Amino acid sequence: MLLSAAVVAVIAFGVYHLASEPADLPGSDAGETAETGEAADTGGRGADTDADNPYADLYYYEADKQPRYVAYAADHPEMSPDQVVWQVDADLDKAPYTDVSLIEDFSPPLMVNKHCKLPDDFVPENLVQIATGQQMTEETKDAYEVLRSAATATGFRISAASAYRSIAYQKEVYGRYVASEGAERADTYSARPGHSEHHTGTTIDLIGPAGTLNGFTGTPEAAWVAENARRFGFIIRYTEENQDVTGYMPEAWHITWVGTDVAETMHEENIGSLEEYVVKYRTHAKKD
Repeated sequence: MLLSAAVVAVIAFGVYHLASEPADLPGSDAGETAETGEAADTGGRGADTDADNPYADLYYYEADKQPRYVAYAADHPEMSPDQVVWQVDADLDKAPYTDVSLIEDFSPPLMVNKHCKLPDDFVPENLVQIATGQQMTEETKDAYEVLRSAATATGFRISAASAYRSIAYQKEVYGRYVASEGAERADTYSARPGHSEHHTGTTIDLIGPAGTLNGFTGTPEAAWVAENARRFGFIIRYTEENQDVTGYMPEAWHITWVGTDVAETMHEENIGSLEEYVVKYRTHAKKD
């Protein structure tokens, strides 16, 4: 039977409409993509976003990173939209030491990792020396001495084995590890020059009665530090839980001064890495 021209037109329109539907977004039931428009004053969100975009309601969502969110979610289907967005915002979807950002803001908390580095001539402005000879920033020294006194009063003996390192010195340290075990292995426990937190003067490696870094792991001293460090403005920077984020093996002895407000917020909000904190509280302003 012949169809009228009007009916043929309706059918053709329906086929075109179905063929033009976008592919499903990971984690989206509706299968529609976000629209991007002029950036509004919403921490990087586009003015027009699809209500079914699983990322768009997060205040740290950046519309121009939508393709990266989608790709990262496809590679990590176990992640929630929250994890996908802040990790992409922290450049964790990029290979370490590629497309590296140069740090220009040195105000605390100063985050250094495999995706951002300090200038080659960087030296902290307010380095001071503690009794055992290590250098650290004045704020870090003050907080460390209070922490150490509190540990002593509780019956634990801890001291600083390492603190500030120049970028030139780190180059030597990293070079020795590479010569000994190769770059792939060295990158799991040693930072490349410019990428070490020790350059900031806000990091301290602790030792206990055993007198070695590895000997600190699993000790009562390490457990006390892990439980109480935030009271003095420190965090355990490299943990087993955040290893996929930091790219380093766990280091129970490696504490970083971020200030009591930051440390307490991270504890209260169950934020396990400085990368997540910086995305949610520094790069973007948290909404109430």
